[in-house]
Amino acid sequence: MNKRLIKKMLKKKEQFNGFVYADGNNGGDFIKIENMKNGTISLKSGSCCITSIDAIVPVEFLTAILSDKMLEHNGDINSIIDSFGWSKEYKDNLKSKVQTF
Repeated sequence: MNKRLIKKMLKKKEQFNGFVYADGNNGGDFIKIENMKNGTISLKSGSCCITSIDAIVPVEFLTAILSDKMLEHNGDINSIIDSFGWSKEYKDNLKSKVQTF
């Protein structure tokens, strides 16, 4: 195999090996999480093209934020979305993407 193909395959594997990147809002909102393998993660997130966090944090930092918000809204993701100051149309669009398991 050529070096370029090997590099491409390794990069693709890395995307799912302790690394998550996703964006929405036409790329304006994003999250990047990388497992640092010592109980910490590299966390980078932004909204409306403005980075709000770029730090290495303990995993508990992120799970506590999510748990706190879920408890505040009785586990209702749609209620959390409704709590943000976005237009009704935009919130309804986001809520239509929610799937719970």
